[in-house]
Amino acid sequence: MVLLSIKMKNIQRYNQIYQKSIDVTWSNTELPDKVVKYLNYIKNNSENYNQLQVLDVGCGRGRLIKQLTKDGWKDITGIEIAAAAVSDLPPKIRSKIIVGDFLKQKFISRFDVVVDITMTCSSEPENGKPIFSKIFSLLNQNGYYLGEFFTEPVNYNELDQTWCLDQRNFRRILKKQFEIVFFETDPKIQGSVFFCAQKK
Repeated sequence: MVLLSIKMKNIQRYNQIYQKSIDVTWSNTELPDKVVKYLNYIKNNSENYNQLQVLDVGCGRGRLIKQLTKDGWKDITGIEIAAAAVSDLPPKIRSKIIVGDFLKQKFISRFDVVVDITMTCSSEPENGKPIFSKIFSLLNQNGYYLGEFFTEPVNYNELDQTWCLDQRNFRRILKKQFEIVFFETDPKIQGSVFFCAQKK
């Protein structure tokens, strides 16, 4: 495991990232192709995909929520620690987002799909295990956990400090509680692995 020093608390660090628009590196880009592929896989293997409850962990400016809404998914919730990320969003999108700390938030329901596009490895390293455990507990039986995880140090800016796991260790963690459906890299995106796993 590679751990990079994270000096600020997440809430301070990420509010600054969004206030200074450092997030344009990822917020203004298309969703990763692999994430779209996994969502389409779930959609095509569900009788009523638009009734599935989806949670976007670390949703930022709502990039995924906007796309899912456009594609016909109905029950979408996002959670984002930085209020600055969501303050200027359209009310239709903003209404789907909880501003708060994922680990402290009490959810009133479980979910069929949890999406985590590098949120876990952008949190403090010691939060990794609690985040994995909470995601597992929030998923319904046979629910899907999917997203992107850093396998190499990725730092866009001094505020945007991350930690990572190599592919082997991350796969080992997933296999403890999930059946792995997809686990792959994308040649266009260095230093990441993309995954889709189903709760056992």
